[in-house]
Amino acid sequence: MRSVFVKATKEWSKNTCIDFRENRQAPNRIRLFKENGCWSYIGNLNRQQDLSLGNGCDSVREPSFSYSGTIKINSHS
Repeated sequence: MRSVFVKATKEWSKNTCIDFRENRQAPNRIRLFKENGCWSYIGNLNRQQDLSLGNGCDSVREPSFSYSGTIKINSHS
C-alpha cells in the first residue's frame, strides 16, 4: 500500500505543481489507511483527509484518482 502511494505522489509531483511530503504532525495532511477499495472524500473535511487504498488499489492510477478528490478535483464536474 505504501509503495503504491509513494509512486502515485511522485507522478503527481512530476506532472503538477503539487508536492507531497511526509509529516504526521502537519495541520493539513492525508491519512492513508486500508479499507474496502480506493476512495477519499471530495475536499478537506477536518484538516486530515482520509484516503483508503484497500483491495484493488495496486496500480498507480487508482490512488491517483482518489487523490483528486482529496485535493478537491471532482472528475464528474
